Amino acid sequence: MNLGSDGFRTDPWKADTDGDTLPDNEYLTKGTSPVLADTDRDGVRDDVDRVPLGDAFVTIEIVSAKAFGSDDDGSTALEPFLSVEVGGQTAYTAHPSVNPGSTAYYYHLYNVNVPDDQDYASITIKAWDYDSDDVHDFFEVSKTYEHGAWTGDVTWSFVHPLASTEVLTYTSSGLNSMRLDPITVTVQTVVPDRNPLYLLVPTDYAGLYNVTDSNGAFLSHRYVGEPRFVAVLANVTDTSDGGTSNYLLTYLLPRSVFVGTHLSAILEDPSRSQSDPVLGRATVSFNGTSAAASDAVQSVVAVNVSVTNTFDGVAYLRGLMTSNTSGSTAFSLIDVTDELLLLNLPDEASTSSRR
Repeated sequence: MNLGSDGFRTDPWKADTDGDTLPDNEYLTKGTSPVLADTDRDGVRDDVDRVPLGDAFVTIEIVSAKAFGSDDDGSTALEPFLSVEVGGQTAYTAHPSVNPGSTAYYYHLYNVNVPDDQDYASITIKAWDYDSDDVHDFFEVSKTYEHGAWTGDVTWSFVHPLASTEVLTYTSSGLNSMRLDPITVTVQTVVPDRNPLYLLVPTDYAGLYNVTDSNGAFLSHRYVGEPRFVAVLANVTDTSDGGTSNYLLTYLLPRSVFVGTHLSAILEDPSRSQSDPVLGRATVSFNGTSAAASDAVQSVVAVNVSVTNTFDGVAYLRGLMTSNTSGSTAFSLIDVTDELLLLNLPDEASTSSRR
């Protein structure tokens, strides 16, 4: 190992280089960077971030509601629709038509990013009967017991523990004639993983060297090549096993390597790219990143890739990246998902793999 160049460049005079109150061995204990106080750049410091390597979300599903009451527009049916509010963001369901005493099914999914330093997500549900005249009557959605009596309420508020990643079911009921009884909602905290991330290098691994320990055992790769990249984002739909799965793959191609690939040659020739089974649906944007400084990512190639029983679009795309302009194998793709922080990539390139 070469002191001062391998791993993280921490301050030897400080126990906590980045000032996040975590000691500089935090990469080994928590997976976070000792030189970045907010490793995942979400605005929450690593020491209080419940998900320090990515953003947490809650997935809320409005499952069903059994409606009671009568419609004041003369219709015999009710059309209950609900709102769900989390963190100041609100979404609305559809308004299915059901007879009084019958259950409306929604299966409405709502995903909301939540602050990673909070213990609970506060969720508020309201409901109305849809009317064509846009005068929507409230349904009661909850009830409380106070001073020896029950009271119906048109607002249902509850909290979901963010530490739980299991699907939790919540139910509530109104009290009086115009009510939902019950409403069924499920909530789950979702902690996204990083997308699989691959780095393209020449077959002789130029631009990389191996960091080893004092015994010569491999520790990690270290990137020392050109600090400008072309990012290839592949949205994959896989139906090869009879079902359907969707996932995202991210590839980083150093610009100097990219220009020598078969992929680059096809993209530069409209007559070839438009008829290509994968690149025919590609979009290319230059400096296509939301980072404050986008110099590290010169351009982004976004493609929709299909994997079926008869055609493996991922393998085809990887072949375009690992072959040179004449079609011969000249490059290798290395999986660097688990060593991203140690790889020494520019910030804008490393954050491109966040899901």
